[in-house]
Amino acid sequence: MLIKFIDEKGRIFGVINLIDLLCITLLVMVIAGVVWSRTNHDKSSQTSSDEYLWIKIDLLNENTPKTVLEYLESLQNLKDKDKNVYAKILKIESKPTSLTHIVSPDNLYLFPVNPDNMEVVASLELMVKKETNGFSFTGEHLRIGKKLTFNLGLCSFEGVITTIHDDKKNNG
Repeated sequence: MLIKFIDEKGRIFGVINLIDLLCITLLVMVIAGVVWSRTNHDKSSQTSSDEYLWIKIDLLNENTPKTVLEYLESLQNLKDKDKNVYAKILKIESKPTSLTHIVSPDNLYLFPVNPDNMEVVASLELMVKKETNGFSFTGEHLRIGKKLTFNLGLCSFEGVITTIHDDKKNNG
């Protein structure tokens, strides 16, 4: 003998009423939705909070004038206009540049490079904002190949990010 799916009293398999099942399902979905929205809300507030930390980066500039290099080597920290440290200089490595010419941004002109200029790799600890997909500095997402310019007061130093070290020990 086969049991009907819905019997003459409207019960599924003779056990529970179809309307009761729909009400219970709706109640479970509402509770699950509330729990999910609160859990999801807590995660988004944690990732959007302003969490800052120090990370290490390496910057490369293949055409640094010696005067800029000497000034950079004399510094220990880079500070903003309010005297807050936003970068710590860990190491400066330099060697004579291998460039002979540089191309203008519009690719129309070739400019000779001063043979006294240096190729510089600056290793810095940088104060960055942690985001869900990486780090940002002055509102811009950091990535390998990104060009950063630091105003040093008397001059500026521009470099391309070649390495980003995400040391977990720097989170505190």
